[in-house]
Parts: sequence; C-alpha cells; structure tokens
Amino acid sequence: MFEEVCRAIVDTGQFEQATVNTMDWTTRTTHLVHTQGAITIPEAFRVRSLDDPDAQSISSIVFLSGTTVVVDGLLSDERISPRIRNALRDGGVGAAAAVPLRCGDRLAGSLSIVSSEKGFFADEVVRLVERIGNDISSALDNIERNRQKELTEAALARSEKQYSTLVERSAVGVLQIDKDGNATYANPAMYRIAGLKGDDSSMLHWVEREHPDDQAITQRYWRETILAQGSGMATYRYVHDDGKIVWVQAQAEPIKDDDGEISQFVIMVTDITAETELRARSEKLSRMYACLSRVNSIIVQVEEESALFDQVCDALVNVGHFDHVSFLLADWERRKVRGMHWTGPMVMPPWFLERNIDDPEERSLSSITLQSGEPQIANDYVNDARVAAFARATAESTGVGSAMTAPLWRNGNLCGTLAVISGEKGFFIDEIYALIIEIARDVSFALDNLDRVE
Repeated sequence: MFEEVCRAIVDTGQFEQATVNTMDWTTRTTHLVHTQGAITIPEAFRVRSLDDPDAQSISSIVFLSGTTVVVDGLLSDERISPRIRNALRDGGVGAAAAVPLRCGDRLAGSLSIVSSEKGFFADEVVRLVERIGNDISSALDNIERNRQKELTEAALARSEKQYSTLVERSAVGVLQIDKDGNATYANPAMYRIAGLKGDDSSMLHWVEREHPDDQAITQRYWRETILAQGSGMATYRYVHDDGKIVWVQAQAEPIKDDDGEISQFVIMVTDITAETELRARSEKLSRMYACLSRVNSIIVQVEEESALFDQVCDALVNVGHFDHVSFLLADWERRKVRGMHWTGPMVMPPWFLERNIDDPEERSLSSITLQSGEPQIANDYVNDARVAAFARATAESTGVGSAMTAPLWRNGNLCGTLAVISGEKGFFIDEIYALIIEIARDVSFALDNLDRVE
C-alpha cells in the first residue's frame, strides 16, 4: 500500500519525493518503509532515533508533535538538523509537508511530501495532503482490524481445537442435548460411563441407559431444569449390559444462541461410583457396629430364649437395615430346619420356615450351613447354583439380592442358623461377614448362659 501511495503522489502529483516512515515507540526509532522520487535517502537516515538532535527531520517533528508539519524552506528551517539539511541540499528541495498516520489511537507513522517549489504548500494543498493521510490511516485501521480478526479467529480455532482435544480425552463425560432432551454429542468418556460403544446410537436415548428406579426422577428433573432455563445438578445411576451399576453426578449448563435464547444444554457427567460405594460401605459398617453394640446389650439383659431371638431380629432389621432376619433351628431327629423367629419388610413364603435339611430340591444356605457347620454367603442369591431352583425363583419374585447364614451353637452342638437377607446384591462384604459371625457367636454364648441359668 505504501509503495502505491508514494508512487501515485510522485507520478500524478508531480512532487519531488514521497516518503512513509513508521515509528517504533518501544525503541523510539523511526523506520523508513518506502520512499519514491529523485532524492536519494542515505542509509544512515533510514533508521533514526527520535531523540537524536542530529537526526531531526520533518517526520521527527510530526512524531514529537502528533500534528501536521509544513516547512516552506526546508533547507533553511532550523527545526531540521544541519546534517539532514546538508544531505538534501543537492536534491532540489524547496518545501515539504508531513502528516501523521494513525492506526486507531496510536501514532503509527508519517507521510512526508517534498516539492521543489518554496511556499508550495498553501492551505488547500495541506488539506489535500491531510486527506491523503486520513485515507491511509483508515486503511491502516482496516488492515489492523483484519489482522486482529485473523489473530482472533486463529486463536479461537486453536482454542476450539484444544477444547475439543480436552473434551475427547477427558475422564469426565460430556453430553450435549437439545431442548427436547435428545443427545446431539457425547465424548468417549460419556460412552464409557454409560456402558456403550463409541458408535452406539442408543446414546440418542441416553435416559434409557439410566437405572429404572432413576429414570422418572431424572426426566422430571431435566424438564424442570430446561423449563427454568437454568443450570442444575442431579445424582443418578447408569446400568451396563453386564449389570454393573455406575453412580454419576451430572451438572447441566445452558448454551444460548446469538439471540440469547437457550438452544442446547451441556451436561458434565462425573463417575462418582467409587465415592458412593465408599460412603455406602462406611454407612453399612457404622450400622453394623451399632447393631453389634445393641446385640451385646440384649444378651446381657435378656432372660428368655424367645425374647433373645425376637430382640436380635429387631436389632438387625431396625439398626442394621436388613430386609429379613430369621432364626432357624434344627430338628435333627426329623432332619428338618424350622423358622422360629423372624422379622423384616421382606415377607418369606411358608416353605422357607420348614425345610428338609438333606433334600437337594429344598436346599438353601441354611441347609448347607447345618450340613457343614460353616457360614454361607450368596451375594447374588438368584443366580447361586448351590440353592435349589424353586428357592431361587421364589427369591427373585420376593426381591432377594444377597443372603448369609451363620451357624448357632448350643453347648457345643450345632443347633440352627442365623439367616440375614438384603435386597441389595453384593451386600455381604468381608467386614459385614465378620460382624454377622460375631453376632451369631454372641447369640450362641447367650443360649449357653440361658441353659446354665436354667
């Protein structure tokens, strides 16, 4: 641009010289970027210090004042350093005018025009030169805006690429949904959390991957979030095809279009299974220790066998939060096991209360415990092949998740079992297993004490 402007001024305007200098305010040096005309500019003058008194030119005065400068007698004007005037003496220089070039609010350069005629720059000529300077300044503004736009777009592209890379590699699930609740994007972590393959179209129906007990709650929650046009958080579960449960905490944030209307939601989904299971484990153990303490109090105070069984059953259900607890005693003469005391919200069928110890068709965990004298655990009762098929079928319809039996001893003889049932699969972790055995031993100790009292 500078080259074309300088050439047009010299060729069309019949001027001796046209020069554009730019200013580096950091170093306070002027730089000649283009000159056109008959005057030869010495190399020493192409880069000059603004503060060097021996290098003061008409462009220096423009940079120092920020205004248009007119010199009617360039070779006699004492504002111009002698060194510069001597260099121009043989160039046929008469008068000169220089105007500032601005880029935004910044003084970026100067345009200097030289005429061989002294007094050439009358007011109307100066206004014309200033107009040229203003046009160049406008062009510089446009160039800078375009440059900044390109820089911004490049930075945005880099940012979007970085964001995309981070999202793709993130361990946090990212789910994008429209206002109707349909998924429009999911990152790889989201597929892993939901138990899906990366190309599985069922992510479009992401709510269906949730635990059946959570779907109605989360559907209502997301509708309320969308209707409220605000952010929100929810905790729910995903169920994998293999039955694995994944607990998640989801944070929804709205995305607005250029008109300020919500167009989509981004949901950040964090796998909190480990934390949830750890908290649940801690709560279970806390309840079990409280239950053990309660049982210890019972065996010290109780005076009758029936009261012992009833109160221990109540403690395990009310304090330990089990769904069913029963004491089953062995009738060794008839080779039967009979339920004597039981309680809990889970109701067991009549056959559960009296069964043949040795009949494979009636085999239960209590049968196995009475045959072996060892505790038994079924953390997936319905699919435990040790238990008779009809018992497993009944357990499935009743909602049994896991069960445990511990032997009861009386005067050194195996006399029955303590049966504890939970609706939760995998409930009997090692610590709970040990505490149930301890409770069974405490009950056995209490039975021995009752016999000695009698």
